[in-house]
Amino acid sequence: MIRLFLSVLIIGLPILANANSVKKDSTELGNKEIIIDSQGNHCTLSADGNTLDLELKSPCFFLRKESGSVEYFQYEGSNIDAVFMVVGDVISSSTRKLYGLDAGVECGSSSRGIIVENGEVSLSTLILTDGVYCKNYGSDEKNYWMFAHEK
Repeated sequence: MIRLFLSVLIIGLPILANANSVKKDSTELGNKEIIIDSQGNHCTLSADGNTLDLELKSPCFFLRKESGSVEYFQYEGSNIDAVFMVVGDVISSSTRKLYGLDAGVECGSSSRGIIVENGEVSLSTLILTDGVYCKNYGSDEKNYWMFAHEK
């Protein structure tokens, strides 16, 4: 009985430790650092001393190019310095299987724009849902354009 209790305790400790751990992702634009915190089932964005609720379930991450660098787009003729995409809401195992994605590929079903305009960081009001966005696969530029021009 004691052995069973210890086995359950030892197996359960890593799960409990991971449930409260904070996973971070970050990028910089000029001298501005933008940080995504995923804690528990919640994601926030921090920049310039402000924290914003991403309204996405963790883990969350910046979308990246195949090279691993954070993907973003800039739009000439506007005050927009950059548009990034943050992804959250882990895809289901059935979706992963449908798209033939390995277990090690980090993917989410929802994305949101992070807009840097005139040096100020804000979130898009639009959240794209029911998609498949994988960390190092990037996204079509039209999604970034949509976030940048939603107003």
